[in-house]
Amino acid sequence: MKTRLISLSLCALFSLPLTTQANTTKVPSTQQRLENGITSQRKLEQNMQQSQQLQQQRLNQQLQQRNSQLQQQRQQQLQRDRQRTQQTTPPPPIKQTP
Repeated sequence: MKTRLISLSLCALFSLPLTTQANTTKVPSTQQRLENGITSQRKLEQNMQQSQQLQQQRLNQQLQQRNSQLQQQRQQQLQRDRQRTQQTTPPPPIKQTP
């Protein structure tokens, strides 16, 4: 009976540190959760801002490419028009002086 009581007491003693260690998982305080939330919000805003900047850069590049294409097409059309008018316009008449 004594050995059984000693065994139970020893088991209880050895199990105490385990239970106290298991219950020491730290729950973040309200302040810590608030700070974590603010940090997460800032990171999200930075990511969104970077994403918008990249998107704006891509759009600007596309616009510049399109403008270059249109300008080149306009130049080609002007050149064709000049060639056409030169071919169809007769030379001015030669003035004869009496």
